[in-house]
Amino acid sequence: MKTFKILLASFLFAISMSALASGQWYAGATSGYYGLGKSDHWAGEVELGQMGFQVGGYFNDDVSLEMGFSDNLNSDGFSILSLSALFWLGDYSSEYRPYFLLGHNSYDVDPSDESQADYSASQIMIGGGIGTDLGNNFQFRAEGRYMLRKSVNEDDLGIQFSINRFFD
Repeated sequence: MKTFKILLASFLFAISMSALASGQWYAGATSGYYGLGKSDHWAGEVELGQMGFQVGGYFNDDVSLEMGFSDNLNSDGFSILSLSALFWLGDYSSEYRPYFLLGHNSYDVDPSDESQADYSASQIMIGGGIGTDLGNNFQFRAEGRYMLRKSVNEDDLGIQFSINRFFD
């Protein structure tokens, strides 16, 4: 049921982005690495690789909004759903264009060990990155993320890479 809700939300977000965005909208694949600090819900720190997808749209040359979903590469169930606003800096025609990111992460932990309970949490996310046009309506992005929530999972960091395909 969780997978169905995620797919439905992503589909609705993609449709609404294509209708609301004044410019281009995009869809892409993501790969990331997350280091999550200590928590009451797991022993020590958690380091994991994620693969996922994202959809988004530009409202003008300097602001885009995107929704992404990623899942853990190994057998432990750890999925992340994110909603982010990207504030692009510099000129639109620049070869490399930096951006500032502000968003919200919601993650679900479904441990393979039956003795541990499922866990969900949400966090505010800030970060930045750089994007470059690869030609043929493709873009590459690299970004760093810092996730925070009062008294939960101190020092959560992430690095994410994505390749996006633009549509008019």
